[in-house]
Amino acid sequence: MKSTSSSPTPTQGNHSPSERRNRDAHFDAIRFISSAGSWSPDGREFAFITFVEGDNEISILDWTKGDVVRRFKVDGVSAITNLAWSPNGDELAFSGMDGGISDLYLLNMETGAVRQLTNDRFADLQPAWHPDGRQLAFTTDRGEMGSNFRTLEYGEPRLAVIDTETLEIDVHRPFEGMHHNPQFSPDGNQLYFISSHDGFKDVYRIDLPSDEVYRLTHQKTGVSGITAMSPAMSVAAQNGRMMFSVFSDGAYTVFAQEGDELSGEMVDMTALEYNPIAAILPPASALNEGLVANYMEDPLTGLPPDEDYSAESYNPRLILDYVAPPSIGVQAGACMARAFPVALDSTSPTCWAIKI
Repeated sequence: MKSTSSSPTPTQGNHSPSERRNRDAHFDAIRFISSAGSWSPDGREFAFITFVEGDNEISILDWTKGDVVRRFKVDGVSAITNLAWSPNGDELAFSGMDGGISDLYLLNMETGAVRQLTNDRFADLQPAWHPDGRQLAFTTDRGEMGSNFRTLEYGEPRLAVIDTETLEIDVHRPFEGMHHNPQFSPDGNQLYFISSHDGFKDVYRIDLPSDEVYRLTHQKTGVSGITAMSPAMSVAAQNGRMMFSVFSDGAYTVFAQEGDELSGEMVDMTALEYNPIAAILPPASALNEGLVANYMEDPLTGLPPDEDYSAESYNPRLILDYVAPPSIGVQAGACMARAFPVALDSTSPTCWAIKI
């Protein structure tokens, strides 16, 4: 394992399994596979997401006491991911899903009121606060070459920054391929992120004043979490220390680098070529070939023509469709197993069947 500056330091916990353990009968499980918690600015509380009767809640843990001191349930939002505590401690930003669509929300920690920041069909995930407490970086599929819902073509995740007051959004996509897990530096001039544009997931940074891009790591197995979109990197708001996870030899290792070690190598954007060969199972020639790939490249075949259609109001009431007239049938002869004998003469084996 190596980086472009100094070698990151792997960290290991010193607590036994019985230490720092908290059990709470008010929730069923903790959401951790595609999500992450967030520390309060003073470092005394930790916000994380729990499952309660099938829905998500936000729980606040006071680590000095080992108890959950507050819980928030957001009405109309059944799935919550990726919490981010604001620099002043007054709000929690999170990605919430309603009806299969993810948007960004702000939770007021004092009143419990929730404000929705985005409201569209684009994915809005993994919010991270700017030190000014006004801007949020997040992962999305909006912008140029983004998702086209008319043709069912989905864009690669890229970075964006939203102003929480004006709701203006700026999209950043330095490479082709996936970008996710944005994090700001303590001065707000650097935006760190993970990208797999060459097939390897590594940490990069954008120098926002100059738009220059730098590569910080060269990991053979990539910087990754449990899933492709799981958070795998975090930056301390106070001193800029970065921690990221790497999967190697069948296990995850967490590495740490100090803020003054995050310079990296400048990426030559003019000579950059999108070639994610490392992320493709052999043979590489099979990429975008075959029946499934052909259908994915042609999403319009089989769809009705793009024209105006007449619209009628839908009546959701349950009504009687039709009534069939009753009928009666009589059968004489040998008894059938499905006939219902209502009269049987001892001298003449005649069966009578009534059909309704």
